[in-house]
Amino acid sequence: MNQRSIMHVEWETHMGKGLLAINLFNTLFTAYDKTTRHYHGIPHISAILHDLKAANQLTKANYLAAWFHDAIYTPGMHNNEEKSADWAQEALNRVGINAPIIDTIYTRIIATKDHKALGDIESDSFLDADMAILGTPPDIYARYTANVRKEFAFVPDELFAKGRGDFIRTTLDMARIFHTEYFYDRYETQARQNLEAELQNL
Repeated sequence: MNQRSIMHVEWETHMGKGLLAINLFNTLFTAYDKTTRHYHGIPHISAILHDLKAANQLTKANYLAAWFHDAIYTPGMHNNEEKSADWAQEALNRVGINAPIIDTIYTRIIATKDHKALGDIESDSFLDADMAILGTPPDIYARYTANVRKEFAFVPDELFAKGRGDFIRTTLDMARIFHTEYFYDRYETQARQNLEAELQNL
């Protein structure tokens, strides 16, 4: 099976085979599969789901938060998270997800704006999985940074370097990049090495 088919089967496992649910999958997949999604695309969602499964934190709320957290993404806009969370709230209500789960998903999506800990292992595992790319081996990290630059191709080099540098410094200033022990043990050291190397090369 191709990746779409595999993810479709996984979606049915979590969401069932109802028409509204399947239509929602197709809409989300199409949104992430746009050619402009050099980084914030299907491979990013797949990686998050893989990491959450490995951490034994692939709950229904985390599964849906992963799918919706970048559902609306325009590079440089500061309200992507709010728009994505609003879409999740509206769409998941229509397909019959319980209100408390929707509220949890909404909170987790908004939290990806600054990645501050929410205080419970399930929520913080989701936030950590979203940042796990930072702690990947240098060759994978290099592809990540190249793809982010492609998404911001409209930004002049000098301005991009300033914005990227601000993000790196803010991240390095955190006492911990990864909140949960599972992700901290696997990614923290390499993430700091990757970020420091990128900062020097900007």
